[in-house]
Amino acid sequence: MKYLFCSLFLLISIIGFSQNQEIKLTKEELLSKPIQIPNSCFGLSPNDSFPKIVSFKIKIPKFPAQQVYGDYLYNNSKAYLKKALIGDFVTIFDIKLSEEDIVKPPKSIVIEIVSKKE
Repeated sequence: MKYLFCSLFLLISIIGFSQNQEIKLTKEELLSKPIQIPNSCFGLSPNDSFPKIVSFKIKIPKFPAQQVYGDYLYNNSKAYLKKALIGDFVTIFDIKLSEEDIVKPPKSIVIEIVSKKE
């Protein structure tokens, strides 16, 4: 049974969660340290440990994409994000994880900026 669960988890993480993910977050959640991306975007349950983010790119509307190393936004990215409006879509892509052999990151995460969590 244990092997069946592990096999299913691996299959789901490879097939189902390697695609694009869409979530809704507030600006405050995006600006938090470290950046808070839900485990579900990586095919993990809420109780699983979150994989360490090595780097990613973030694209905020009307601004150039920014390369980020680690899981903290740099000053330029924070300044751009503060200028984003409610309803804007921020894209996180080219995600590199320290545990890529185990967990496959999605191709991109599209985040709709909302005023409050629904």
